[in-house]
Amino acid sequence: MHLALQSITLRVMRKLGILIILVLTLIAIILFYTKQTKSTLNQVESNFAVADTASIEKIFIVDKGEKEVLLQRKTGNEWIVNDKYKVKKGAIDLLLETIKRIRPKHPVANAGHNNVVRNMAGNAKKVEIYLKGNDEPVKTYYIGGTNLDKNANYMVLEGAEQPYAVHIPGFTGYISGRYILKEIDWRDRTLFALRPEKIKSINLQYPSEPKNGFQLNVINKQNYALQALAGNTKPIPLKPANALNYLQAFRFLACEAYLNDYTRTDSLLKQTPKNILTVELEDGTKQQLTIFYMPVNKRSKTQFDQAGERVLYDVDRYYATSDNTKEVVLIQEYVFGKVLNTFEEMKQLANNKPKNNKTKPTGNKNANSKGATNQIKNNKINLGKKANPELKIKSTPPAKTNQSDSLTKPKQKANQTKNNKINLGKKANPELKIKSTPPAKTNQSDSLTKPKQKANQIKNNKINLGKKANPEAKPKLIPPAKLNPLDSISNPN
Repeated sequence: MHLALQSITLRVMRKLGILIILVLTLIAIILFYTKQTKSTLNQVESNFAVADTASIEKIFIVDKGEKEVLLQRKTGNEWIVNDKYKVKKGAIDLLLETIKRIRPKHPVANAGHNNVVRNMAGNAKKVEIYLKGNDEPVKTYYIGGTNLDKNANYMVLEGAEQPYAVHIPGFTGYISGRYILKEIDWRDRTLFALRPEKIKSINLQYPSEPKNGFQLNVINKQNYALQALAGNTKPIPLKPANALNYLQAFRFLACEAYLNDYTRTDSLLKQTPKNILTVELEDGTKQQLTIFYMPVNKRSKTQFDQAGERVLYDVDRYYATSDNTKEVVLIQEYVFGKVLNTFEEMKQLANNKPKNNKTKPTGNKNANSKGATNQIKNNKINLGKKANPELKIKSTPPAKTNQSDSLTKPKQKANQTKNNKINLGKKANPELKIKSTPPAKTNQSDSLTKPKQKANQIKNNKINLGKKANPEAKPKLIPPAKLNPLDSISNPN
């Protein structure tokens, strides 16, 4: 009986185990097919990237606030924005890289789905990407805000229901900032981008100081001539390497910003320019930049000159207009200072080794920098180094005395020692050695015949060593000539 019951139990357990295995297998099959279906759906709704960016011909970006930009490829890598301005190469390259590399990070969770969609409906940017020869966009998607970790943006394809957190693998940060909506931020800031071999001449005028103006003429690749704009001076031949090095600066000269909101353009154009820079190319075309002083403002780094007086003009930035237009740009002395030389500075290019004696401009137009330079040179003032030990004050050695003087005048020597005592509590300055006075020669008869006179002399020469030495008694040094701080300020003109 016991054996029969045990056999039945084993058969039931065996059948139950088979049933459990069948159920688990069925669940696995269901999950597999569900995942496959969902994965296929994700590939459709999460494919934001465009692999072949070289085929992209047009990109349109717009938001709910009616801001929009249209980027169009013209030739090769040259793009224009809104059919007006050349696009910055760095900005368009970054956008194309973003379009190619973006990938979905994860779908938005069900709990946050409605909030994400609601926020995107009011604040999202719409992006349309067109390929060559297509009138319809190959890709359209909406870019919303960032996720909580600030390393992805919520995005959704047009026609899809599921938004995703999208990022660039290997990049930490959000990507919405690369889809720029301001036209001015897309605009290229390059003012000069010239190849030196294409330049025929450089003409730089100083309307306030015509003697500083010059023209550099390119005769051929081995001959360059410098001509002053004032006077009838002969052309000066320049070293080819030095002249070519100057021309190399025109490969890239860019402004800091376009001042579209500048409201004083008319009054600015009536002022006397600081410089008028004209570059003529071999084909006869010319590019001109007119430069004006910019009054000091709260952004100016230099507010006062070396004398403590408030400067009139900013020494680091200037206003400028390009090619006789009324559009005002902001340029930097750091960028353009290397080409805004004077005639005297350009003459140095005739030497084997050009020197860079260009001084930083200041806001004081009446200052003279050469005066201070010459004065410092003449006086040889070197405040940065220790004093020259060779300039010590020479001490006069004491006069030799004979043996009879040392025997007959012990009191006089003692008094002399008292008189010459120095306060040794402080360290003596090796440069300010006190000049010692040799004792006067006397004979033996003087010490015998004039005791009263010697006693009075000792009394008069006594020094009160209990008090500090009078500082006025120190030997005076002749100071160098005083410098006028205004002399070290160069003329901004």
